[in-house]
Amino acid sequence: MNSTLLKRSSQEFEIDTTVAGSPCNFSAVGVTLSNIDRIPMIVKHMRWPWPADSINLFNRDIEARSDGAQVFIQVYPLPDGAKEFRDGLALYRENKKGFLVEGRRFSPSLLLPRFSPAGFELESFQVRDGSHRRRIVHVFSATHRAIILVYSLNSAHFASSVFFRQVSESLDIGEK
Repeated sequence: MNSTLLKRSSQEFEIDTTVAGSPCNFSAVGVTLSNIDRIPMIVKHMRWPWPADSINLFNRDIEARSDGAQVFIQVYPLPDGAKEFRDGLALYRENKKGFLVEGRRFSPSLLLPRFSPAGFELESFQVRDGSHRRRIVHVFSATHRAIILVYSLNSAHFASSVFFRQVSESLDIGEK
């Protein structure tokens, strides 16, 4: 089989928290989400053979689905994943552009995880994607690991999003 095809395959793991018996917590690659059984969402973890893991969270609240609320967490072990991290971050930086969040200036502390490890540098910025899609990007980097955390929405209503608040309050980025 072609080695390029092997690099693009992944192992996927998915949890629908709206299904009875779904787990209360999720933990992978140093990222923990607590009390996920209280947040209507899909948790999708993709383990890639190259040095990166993807954890994607999709809002399952029927009333809020029109906003397209999503959270993307990319985890890169360093130094092995340094190139992939730089490339992934460059895509967000290319579209970096500020916007008002529900009529207010952006605060870099908006939607930060409940716990973030000491020793990580933090960079926060905003991204516009097309005419409606907005993103808040938090980048955590240390010598051994880098994480790109992205909140993505079809509006600028990040502060009032129940889904985003629940995710940020349950999210713990550990030392791993």
